[in-house]
Amino acid sequence: MRRCLLQFQIISGFLTITLLASCSSGGSTVSGPDPAPATTVSITPGNPVVEPGFPQMFTATTAGTSNLLAVTWSIQEGAIGGSIGTSTLGKGLYVAPAMSPGSTATYHVVATSTADATLKGSVVVTVKTLPKVVVSPSAGNLLPGATKTFTATVAFAQNTAVTWSVQESGGGTITQGGLYTAPASIPGAIATFHVVATSVEDPSRSAGAEITIQQSATTGTWSAVGNPLVARGGGAFGVALADGRVLLAGGWNGSQPFSDNILGSAELYNPATQTFTATGSMLAPRYGATGILLADGRVLVAGGQTTGTSSVLKTTELFDPASGTFSPGPVLLVAESRPQLGLLPTGEVLVAGNGTGKMEILNVSTNTTSGPWNQSVARQNFGATMLQDGRMLIVGGYPGNGIYSMQAEIFDPATKVSTLVGNLSAARQLMSLVVLQNGKVLVLGGSTTTAFTTVELFDPATGSFTPQAPMSIPRGSLQAIRLPDGKVLVTGGSTYLEPAYTTSSEIFDPATGSFTPTASAITPRSRGFLLPLKDGSSLCFGGFDLAGLPGGNSITAERYQ
Repeated sequence: MRRCLLQFQIISGFLTITLLASCSSGGSTVSGPDPAPATTVSITPGNPVVEPGFPQMFTATTAGTSNLLAVTWSIQEGAIGGSIGTSTLGKGLYVAPAMSPGSTATYHVVATSTADATLKGSVVVTVKTLPKVVVSPSAGNLLPGATKTFTATVAFAQNTAVTWSVQESGGGTITQGGLYTAPASIPGAIATFHVVATSVEDPSRSAGAEITIQQSATTGTWSAVGNPLVARGGGAFGVALADGRVLLAGGWNGSQPFSDNILGSAELYNPATQTFTATGSMLAPRYGATGILLADGRVLVAGGQTTGTSSVLKTTELFDPASGTFSPGPVLLVAESRPQLGLLPTGEVLVAGNGTGKMEILNVSTNTTSGPWNQSVARQNFGATMLQDGRMLIVGGYPGNGIYSMQAEIFDPATKVSTLVGNLSAARQLMSLVVLQNGKVLVLGGSTTTAFTTVELFDPATGSFTPQAPMSIPRGSLQAIRLPDGKVLVTGGSTYLEPAYTTSSEIFDPATGSFTPTASAITPRSRGFLLPLKDGSSLCFGGFDLAGLPGGNSITAERYQ
């Protein structure tokens, strides 16, 4: 019989087992180490499923322990199986290769000990596109006891069936056909619940929709009106004219290449006949131009990108509703795309550059331009509006380098100086600004890498922002307008969920500082136009929707009353 002693040593953080002499056999003692038993490398997680192009972190340990092991990572099939980094901490970040939807492949991730190349472990990685569930609509506002039908689609699955459920206890019921019934009562004035569609083929895959239940709703209706002649997308501009008609011009027709399909055409909407008719074309095709109504009833159109090289323009144009024609206007000192315009008490037009950080003043009467002056912060996609005292408020936006702004500033055209004021509570871009009857400014929604429900109120007297009650759903690139009664209509926008755009609409009451649901719009819409009509109703049109037109451009129009 052979008896041996084991000696344990810890070397550089690793446990080493050495078989030493003190082994006896047949009355004699044998000195020297015996060969160590074979050891393997454990990898977690074991045999995962990873989507094409997605990452997966692996961890290597000594088999039977939780000790991290220094290893070299590799893929048995080579680069065709994706990529994986090497770490001395036992970690390896694997990135699956790109594949066509519906394809499936298996590869082997291998971990080899850096101390002993004979010690290895491997796992099988299955690369395939997992089922993707989309719920439509992505949100909704309802009264207690009301119903709403939701639909679910499942992509990349053989079995496209789903099971429906309500996430919260007491949040209502939903049939397996997607018909949701809100609870008959809620504990407070407002409550939020979620309906969830889960893939039958892969129960780990699901999607949901957010439902806001409120005790009361504001009466309102949406009705379809005649469609614009052209689907122009979010790069067009719209202006309500003094005679009650609405001008819509420019944009992109959705075809590629983009730079060859920018539009110069224009059309007019007549509320009396609910029709769009062609009018004279602009002197230059423009995408990202901005229009503003002048005191004399004409429209100034400034900046934008044009065809061919898709260069940004310095030129402006003047539209005369009486003749239906465009003529040259003052020339900008700095080329601008998507500038913000404000009408000054003098009749001049203040121009806030989008990304250029410049301010200019255009004088249509003398056909001259003055400036440029600097903004406090150069940024894109900011919100801007004219205050009642003739100054311009600029908030948020995207200065660049992956950082969004929470800064606000006011440009004074009298002194030509821009001054920083209080900050927003959160950085954001693509928000909507509405001046209330008391002169304060409502800042609604917006987005960064996600969309916001948050709302803030700016007080020009103090230069500060105060949080308000949130909207019922997140909205970026939303449409908002002050109604004749002083309340604010908010509709559409991108929720950053799927489907991206919403029909949800709600009313903000400055007297109570709260939102109340109103009728949902007909078309889910983002970056559209919401303009006042003479009869007190509001016209919503353009932008992007889910109709599947080229570029996602919307060709629908509707009116809220």
